[in-house]
Amino acid sequence: MRRALTLILVLISATVFANERTFEQSFDVTADAEFSLDCHKGTIRVRTHQAPVIQVRARIYPDQGHDPELVDMVRIEPRSGSDYVAIEVEYERPEERFGGLLGGSATLPLIDFEILVPDDAALKLSSHKCEFDVEAGTGLVEIDSHKGKGTIRDVRNELELQTHAGRFEVEVTQLADLSVETHKGKIALEIHGAYDFSIRGDTHGGDFRVDGRDVQIKKERHGHSIDYREGSGHNRIRLSTHAGSIGLRFVN
Repeated sequence: MRRALTLILVLISATVFANERTFEQSFDVTADAEFSLDCHKGTIRVRTHQAPVIQVRARIYPDQGHDPELVDMVRIEPRSGSDYVAIEVEYERPEERFGGLLGGSATLPLIDFEILVPDDAALKLSSHKCEFDVEAGTGLVEIDSHKGKGTIRDVRNELELQTHAGRFEVEVTQLADLSVETHKGKIALEIHGAYDFSIRGDTHGGDFRVDGRDVQIKKERHGHSIDYREGSGHNRIRLSTHAGSIGLRFVN
């Protein structure tokens, strides 16, 4: 009985492994290159290093309970030059296998990305519902996520974050311009060593919270607003939400 059970487990493991695919490629770039990625769902993990090389690794595997053969219909398409690397995920599929357009997203395979970029590279990441684990560098950071979640750490340059219903925690260690917009998501920002900045924000039915500064949050007929300036106001913080929440915590 034990031998039979062991054999079954081995066969299941072999089947799962057989239905996975991997992608791996390195790109020589200039130190301040831009890396962009457009992915539907899975995880996006970004780390920085000092070499002028971008490394991309990906694991493609079936979503739980869905057709493992769909893994074979996923293509990772890289484009690159000396100052950029762009990764796009494409799906070659008969429409009936995927339930129509991307609205049938439950059947799409998952992709876990492991990305290594130069410390001063710019990041431009877009996804439908990926989970993010991003170590930012000194380059610009743009993230557009419909309903993803995750953390963005050590932001040291301009940041633009847009999400419809996502949940993000952001650590800013060197303040520059920040733009945060969410329809009904929840965003928490921890900002270190801030000076010479302004905050402008508005909500429809959402709310703001600010800790570490005496910032007045004005009650409006619909929602709340913020208009605050400290020092020269050079670093601009722009906040916008319809029915979500955005919190700022200043740490000095």
